Amino acid sequence: MIFYDTQKSAIVTFPDWTAYEKSCRVFEIYPVKSCVFSLALLGGKCILSCFEMNTHTWQNCEIPVEWSHNCFSNPRIRMEYDGTTLYVGILDTKTEFWRYFKIIRTPRELYLEPLSFLRGNFTLFHPIWSSQDEMVFRVSGNAMEIQNAHENAFQKVNANDAIIRYSHSGIEMIAADSKQVSFEYDAQIGKCIYYELVEESKSTLMKYDLASQNNDVVPVDQNQYIALSSEKDLYAYDNTAFQRLSDGKRFSVDAVMQAFQKLNVPAIDEMEPFPSMCFFHDHWLEIEVCDFRFFVIHLDTMQPYYLEGVIDVVGNHIYHYA
Repeated sequence: MIFYDTQKSAIVTFPDWTAYEKSCRVFEIYPVKSCVFSLALLGGKCILSCFEMNTHTWQNCEIPVEWSHNCFSNPRIRMEYDGTTLYVGILDTKTEFWRYFKIIRTPRELYLEPLSFLRGNFTLFHPIWSSQDEMVFRVSGNAMEIQNAHENAFQKVNANDAIIRYSHSGIEMIAADSKQVSFEYDAQIGKCIYYELVEESKSTLMKYDLASQNNDVVPVDQNQYIALSSEKDLYAYDNTAFQRLSDGKRFSVDAVMQAFQKLNVPAIDEMEPFPSMCFFHDHWLEIEVCDFRFFVIHLDTMQPYYLEGVIDVVGNHIYHYA
């Protein structure tokens, strides 16, 4: 791992990091604000490290996990971030359920704190939003119970999949599945949380307002489909147009294709009809042709590009590895 300080235009070398890196195998990196968290294998242990880019210091702690110790395997660990707090989930390979912890970082130590307000058999814990006093999360599993902090007692979650708003003053069930109803995803856009309810063959897009606590239906044409972007946005689309829900901006497929045609690239003849091989991002539309060839367009400027190789789309930028 190489750390580069963009303000100083120089590579950052952390004290003792080089010797540590040579002795371990880093398998996941998760940047959060001025910190870079990483997971690494060191002998028979799994290590969580945190690198503070402002002070050029780092801390680490051991992750309590078991896995098949061969050179090709990694422990089943997932990290989740809700904008305020970073969580780590660890798969119990014997039960196939997950244990979740909050990552706590102080000036002196880095450690994991179990989620004391939840208990049960979890297949998913996905934090969506949090503030100092409350949080919204999605949780899936069975035999789930949540602590009512106001009464200091646990109550049963009457669902196998639910979006819950939790605070010291009480618990609000934003959405829950049943025998007839399921929901497909969750996404936070600004101060609203979007999710899709599915009942038999009918789907309904819902919007929960964090400020007003209103849970409303979002009017979407029944001939349109809903897609998550790779980051935080949602798109409604059909064969002729697509709309970004965060700002309501609408894009014509014909206009996008005309922009690509101006590039005069023969590969455009191999492009499949929209929306095949299309990937939505917050600010980009990416269309893969094949063999690591891509057409991408910046949706805010309608500037098209044709790239060959490996690409990563992050925010307003594309990282191209030719």
